[in-house]
Amino acid sequence: MKNQAKLSRLGMKPGEEIYYYLKFGDIVHGRAEDGIATICLLPHRGAYCRGIAFCNPKDQFIREKGRGIALGRAIKAWEQQHCSGAVSLSTPAGILRMQNFLYLSTYAPGLTDYEQKVILLVARIRNKAARKATAI
Repeated sequence: MKNQAKLSRLGMKPGEEIYYYLKFGDIVHGRAEDGIATICLLPHRGAYCRGIAFCNPKDQFIREKGRGIALGRAIKAWEQQHCSGAVSLSTPAGILRMQNFLYLSTYAPGLTDYEQKVILLVARIRNKAARKATAI
């Protein structure tokens, strides 16, 4: 089942998820030397589920592909209500452990300070857009 269909089945509307990116290492010729992580946060019962997709530094970064993988992993955490996909130190994705991301699919994680700021910023933007839409 596709991610959008799963979101509908879980009672979520597309667009409620939040994405952000982490770039590791120096930027060389427009690419992050140690890879890029796409992180998806899905609101769930006052908490969040987190899904992470890691783009190996040797691969071409494709935003839509990373978002699809990260969203799928966040949905998996929601459905199974536990963490899965331990991050291995023996792969390039092991760099995620330095940010205390131990799993690629996390149910109700403790949010990082940065994630809390991102959530507040997104809420302000969405509220402003909603007020603007009702004023028209």
